[in-house]
Amino acid sequence: MKMLTLIILCLLSVDICVAKYSGGKGEPNDPYLIATAEDLNDIANHTEDFDKHFVLTNDIDLSTYSGSEFNIIGSGFTLFTGVFDGGGHRITNFTYVGEPGEIVGLFGWLDSNAEVRNLGLTDVDISNSTVDNPVGGLVAMVLSGSITNCYVTGSISSVSAAGGLVSVVFDGSVTNCYFIGSVAGADRNTGGLVAQNGGQIRECYSDAIITGNLQVGGLVGINLSGVIIDSYSTGEVYGGDFCTGGLAGCNSDGGVIVNCYSSCSVYGISLIGGLIGYNNNSEVTSSFWDVQISGQDNMCGQQVGGGTGCDDTCGKTTPLMQTMSTYSNAGWDFVGETINGPNDIWTINEGEDYPKLVWDIVNFDGFNGVNFVDYSFFANHWLQTNCPDSNDCDGADFDFSGEIDFLDLKIFCQHWLEGT
Repeated sequence: MKMLTLIILCLLSVDICVAKYSGGKGEPNDPYLIATAEDLNDIANHTEDFDKHFVLTNDIDLSTYSGSEFNIIGSGFTLFTGVFDGGGHRITNFTYVGEPGEIVGLFGWLDSNAEVRNLGLTDVDISNSTVDNPVGGLVAMVLSGSITNCYVTGSISSVSAAGGLVSVVFDGSVTNCYFIGSVAGADRNTGGLVAQNGGQIRECYSDAIITGNLQVGGLVGINLSGVIIDSYSTGEVYGGDFCTGGLAGCNSDGGVIVNCYSSCSVYGISLIGGLIGYNNNSEVTSSFWDVQISGQDNMCGQQVGGGTGCDDTCGKTTPLMQTMSTYSNAGWDFVGETINGPNDIWTINEGEDYPKLVWDIVNFDGFNGVNFVDYSFFANHWLQTNCPDSNDCDGADFDFSGEIDFLDLKIFCQHWLEGT
């Protein structure tokens, strides 16, 4: 009788007899374990799990999947609303060629309560030759949800809506993320991090070569009613007929940009700005661009519809862009000062480099979060006082004071276990 009961249960629920993926139950305290490329590719076959919890337990190489073989997680019919925690691991060699009518990203669609966090994608190579098919390295479409502590490196190309990390953010947030590589869009909405933003981007950056035609920006192609705070772009931006900016091609329909900068070279044909190509009924506050690197004297190519903040005096020479007071006098929160807040968002090696986000420099090895590996590295430099302007203390001098002291320890502790 017991054997018959077990057989019946197996027929009713295969999960009772065969574990999914590499283990786990998909619950917050017992997430599904994704340990192999096959596990990752299998998620899309189980749409009933799209509201479950997952954790990546290993670095994964996807080079065995080519063309359109990989199963993108989440579609317009069944959106991913669960939690995917990369655990500080990385996925390498995600290659994909989009087919007609297909949006492309490791994740297709995120919706309410969805979270993707602590995940890196390296050496991606994604392309889509179909008009109006969004392409993002990590996620194509974010209807809602959050992306935190994630990064992508590689090459992204599409006819339109090409973004290094995400194609379109309708709502939700992107925090502590970056893209390094190249993004190419033949038509409109091309951005180093996000092609079109209607949500919130906070403490993010891109270091990329961007090429496109309409609405092309180093960080965001078009900020459409979105918010961008404490973020920056560096690299090269090549636009075309309309709206090219070092940070954003267009800032439109109530978009807000605060405490941002661009050190991109900027090239275009019409409506070109060192920071923003076109500011329409939107706001720019306490933001700067490098006039020497960009080759642009104007902050915005054009400001219309009640837009505010396009101040050409915010264009600075390279030496001033590498001076802390340029930003702290405008209210930016830096390590070593408390007037502008206690959060220590920015740090700078004056005279040597532009401002950097503190969260990005605390993780020394770049992988697996801020953990004991980073602590060991930091401890080996404790109380060193021989950190010149070139920062020979290997980056452990977070405030660039010349020595490794308790202020650096405070900064390290504020980010302890992030991304683990």
